[in-house]
Amino acid sequence: MTILHNFLRGVAWSTGMRWSIQLIGLISTVILARLLTPKDFGIIGMAMIALGLSASLTELGVSQHLIRTPKATRAHCNTAWSMSVLQNLLVAVLLAASAKLVAGYLGEPGVEHVMYVIALATAITGFSNIGPVMAQKELRFHKDFQFNVYKKLVAFVVTIGLALWFRNYWALAWAFMVNALLELGLSYLMFSYRPRWSLERFPEYFRFSLRIIPLTMAKYLNAKVDALVIGGLAGGTQLGLYNTSSELSAMATREVGASIGRGLFPNYAAIRHDPEQLNASFRNVLSSISLLVLPLGAGLSVCAPDIIPLLLGDKWLAAIPIVQWLAIAATLTSLAHLMTMQILIVSGHETASVIMVWLRLGLRIAAIALAVMLGGAAAIAAGVTMAAAISVPIAVMVLRHCLALPIAAILGALWRPLIATLVMTAFLIATDPMMPDVTSARLAIKVASGALIYGVTVLILWWFSGRPGGVEKFIVGTLRGRADKYAG
Repeated sequence: MTILHNFLRGVAWSTGMRWSIQLIGLISTVILARLLTPKDFGIIGMAMIALGLSASLTELGVSQHLIRTPKATRAHCNTAWSMSVLQNLLVAVLLAASAKLVAGYLGEPGVEHVMYVIALATAITGFSNIGPVMAQKELRFHKDFQFNVYKKLVAFVVTIGLALWFRNYWALAWAFMVNALLELGLSYLMFSYRPRWSLERFPEYFRFSLRIIPLTMAKYLNAKVDALVIGGLAGGTQLGLYNTSSELSAMATREVGASIGRGLFPNYAAIRHDPEQLNASFRNVLSSISLLVLPLGAGLSVCAPDIIPLLLGDKWLAAIPIVQWLAIAATLTSLAHLMTMQILIVSGHETASVIMVWLRLGLRIAAIALAVMLGGAAAIAAGVTMAAAISVPIAVMVLRHCLALPIAAILGALWRPLIATLVMTAFLIATDPMMPDVTSARLAIKVASGALIYGVTVLILWWFSGRPGGVEKFIVGTLRGRADKYAG
């Protein structure tokens, strides 16, 4: 239980940071969705896909290598900063060079000039301080929290102001530039480290990069190949609907894994030489994340018909079936990612991680190709969900092979939240006809009743399975301790 306690304490700031950012992002999306159109979101979405693809092709993994280096010297830090500068400059060049091609693919001329702005912003970001990465390495997540949340808050205010002024996609483009300038300025104001140009450790970083680049490429394509297909086939409006649906789905599930995952890598790295402790930590992490993402994903899928009109308005109603599918896909993807990313890289199984991610990409492409024949963004979302469902059992087998983790141990972390989620989902579907007609009231009742049913079911299953060690025992123990302290 000490391992779980240390883990939860170590990533608390990271989780708070991600959810604070996502809350700000959700509020921003709700406001922007009423000021802009799906087509505006689609134009920016296509430019961002090009940015992500260029970044994945040139990703050198300098931050990951710096974090996992046991005794990082100043030379390590300076080399990491210098390589980041070079990487971002290269990405900027690729964006500018491909702007006309991307605009032609989407059939939206406006994309070209947007990409020029984003290219310049990307180049600026490359000069940001390496201090935030060092804060993660040293587990000073409160500094990481402050840096990212402050940046997001200021960017939020600026973005809404620009949207009220422009009333089109240029608001989002210039907001990206403002965010780049904020990141550059805050990184030097909040962190005392001052990088200097150096490539002294370049060979060491480059060897690590050769293993990371294929992984980064596959990860990005896994996340965006569906949107890339939709942009080419259906244009900006459908891409805007799909991208916004994907982001909403990710807020409830993928972001949980990402928020905890931000703290996982340095925590895993600290115990990488103790396989028994590393495996025990992984099982507790898997149990913790599954307890969160499974009900969140299922709940969002069931409640999508109420959430979309309430948050985004009637012009986004076509996003409902997309969100229903992608909410489930994001849940499964989060679990598969957890099983095949940080833990395999830290334990020295980078090759297995790369193979697994490319396999997931192959499954996704095959499912999307089948869905294209059926037509529509919702069909593609269903195909993505099918591919994600197949990838989870494959991830279990990879873990069994690489970490010698018995399948029973992995399933032991998943079965209680899975059954409780099924019970909650069945309850929400069965009681839907009895819910009030007012959308806000329906949603409030569904959230409250679903959370209650899920929590009670999990505790009942935990109790009757012998109250094993894990996150449930930790939570119950913490609540008892607080109750005793209050009573005393």
